[in-house]
Amino acid sequence: MPELDVKFDLPKIVGTVLCVIRFFSIACFLYCAVGLYQSLSKSIPIWRAPRYAEGKIIENQERAWQQYQHEQYIGVTAQMPVVEFRDEANTPIRFIHNIGPQNVQVGPVPVIYASGDPQNARINKGWMNWLGDYIWMFGMIGSSLGVIRLTSANIKTIIGNYSKILEKNNSHPA
Repeated sequence: MPELDVKFDLPKIVGTVLCVIRFFSIACFLYCAVGLYQSLSKSIPIWRAPRYAEGKIIENQERAWQQYQHEQYIGVTAQMPVVEFRDEANTPIRFIHNIGPQNVQVGPVPVIYASGDPQNARINKGWMNWLGDYIWMFGMIGSSLGVIRLTSANIKTIIGNYSKILEKNNSHPA
């Protein structure tokens, strides 16, 4: 049986893999930038002029969605608390709290909301009110570091160093 002499251009393969990782980092950066923008568009009005009220969870409303697991879609449900409170003008406001742990017991809860937009409200959980913003921000920072690290010049340097290592290893008799 004849032997196949297959040669791989490893530096070219490494370069291709690094380019794919760079484009993945760019996609992650853009995804996190959009997520951060959407998250901050709700959070900034609350940061600028927060108002506090005593609210009450009046019920837990079931929400359902499809989740892909183990090559099939599975129906997932969660109980989201429906909170009612009164704003500065004593107008009753109702919202569904969908941030953080669910299945909260019916009863009184602290509420934080935006002064000019009482519908932009959430159960006041201190620093955890802003956890989503922090997660999006750190995702954006991490992916931007990946993009910076994998610029074209850095990829060329990595490939050059990799080629030198391969040449050095191939020059020694086995």
